[in-house]
Amino acid sequence: MNYGNAIKKIREMKNIARMKLATDVGIASSYVALIETGKRVPSLPMLEDIARALGVPLPLLLLAGAEGDDLDGITPAQAEKLVKFGASLLEPDKEKTMSDFDVKSNFGPMYSMRFLEHLLGCPREILRHVAQNTQHLYFPFEIPKKSGSGVRKINIPQEPLRSVQARIKQTIFANLAFPRVIVGSVSGRSIRDHAEKHIGKKIVITLDIENFFQNVTSKKVLKVFLNTFGCSQRLAALLTDITTHEGHLPQGASTSPTLANLAILPLIKDIVSQVEGTCKSAALSVWCDDVVISGDDEIQNFIGTVTSLAKVHGFRINPAKINVFKNGSRQSFAGVVVNEKISYGSTRVEALIRRILKMQDIEGCERRLKSLAYHIRFLDRSQGSKALAAIERLRH
Repeated sequence: MNYGNAIKKIREMKNIARMKLATDVGIASSYVALIETGKRVPSLPMLEDIARALGVPLPLLLLAGAEGDDLDGITPAQAEKLVKFGASLLEPDKEKTMSDFDVKSNFGPMYSMRFLEHLLGCPREILRHVAQNTQHLYFPFEIPKKSGSGVRKINIPQEPLRSVQARIKQTIFANLAFPRVIVGSVSGRSIRDHAEKHIGKKIVITLDIENFFQNVTSKKVLKVFLNTFGCSQRLAALLTDITTHEGHLPQGASTSPTLANLAILPLIKDIVSQVEGTCKSAALSVWCDDVVISGDDEIQNFIGTVTSLAKVHGFRINPAKINVFKNGSRQSFAGVVVNEKISYGSTRVEALIRRILKMQDIEGCERRLKSLAYHIRFLDRSQGSKALAAIERLRH
């Protein structure tokens, strides 16, 4: 990547003086000269500042800096996509519309290994070594499932894999704009957002995607890197090897929740299209492998539709975990009651308070109890405050 040449060309094309660029970026004019002559390589944050000062999107600056070997191995179709992408960025006044489900990267098409090295702060030799040796870079263990039937396999990444995955999450996955129905593992969204959509509905239906991470296969992840992030086949294959284990997403890797959300988007888009097109009162939210649909009586007719759509997309709804809650019964999911308002459930809170008050000493478990009480207060201030007061009474 020749960032300096690209910066100089764009600066001169837009008639921006070197001193003006330096002032806007907050660096010395002599340092801009060093960058433009290739004697210094700017960091990614500095590139973002320079792009902002030049008045061009960062992807256009990166495209302008690409050299021949940076684009080695791309197909004619990918080259055409690059040209169209660059042209679209040169039309800032043209209004661009995007479907709520068209989640795209902030970086535009990624075909350059040099850019990936720069973005992740990691040389290609390390990236390739990690990708080729992931089978030796996980610590596996098992925990019992909450249902009591079977165990859940957890794979914790070890160094250097853990750091590489963390960088992918912090850079490539940063600022992805997920549709509103996706609430799990999305920054700024919580269990409240999951629950609020379903308050006061006549029918609430909960469905569970069976063995979710195991069914987000390497093939699905490869499609995510190709389609969402616009990677070349070579980079997509590399990133897929780094983020998958034994042919699927590992539960325990920091990159897995985001990739799972991206992999399930086509299914959720089809569900939304079917449900909202027929049932106007319908609401839908997805928390990882938990899908919740609510609405009037006719919403029950969509259980079979959702099950069939899941199968088409390579997933399976667990029939044993399909629950239909009517408004005359306790409508609860993810530990939250949504009949008339969001609550933890008065019976559960009272039972917790009785258990706290019966304890002789809370030493050793105070932090855990307080964490639960604050969670309850986040859902329902009155109930949470009662639980916190019980803990304080026991302390004194």
